[in-house]
Amino acid sequence: MQINVTGSKQIVDEELRKYVTKQIGRHDKLLGPKTREIAVADVAFKKVNGDVSCKLRVTLPQDTLEVEEITVNAYAATDIVGPVVRDFLTKYSHKYGGGKLYHMLRMRLNRL
Repeated sequence: MQINVTGSKQIVDEELRKYVTKQIGRHDKLLGPKTREIAVADVAFKKVNGDVSCKLRVTLPQDTLEVEEITVNAYAATDIVGPVVRDFLTKYSHKYGGGKLYHMLRMRLNRL
């Protein structure tokens, strides 16, 4: 998954860029290999009345997710948006991927 991090009125440093890539990019394993190549996540930060707004847009072949969160700092906004992305990609993979990941995980757990 390609992740683009931008910021207006807020300096996006390398540390924040790594943090966002880690938090959002860890969920791309829920997608198939072909979908993973096509998927794009755009994360935009901007200052709003002393707070930070994090706007996330995940574009996939058959669906799109848009989330906006306003909190005290950029790291907290990223932490709040992360589980939303995970849930969305899980639902997407079950809807369009045939639930292969869930089936594989279930089979591994049954073997234990």
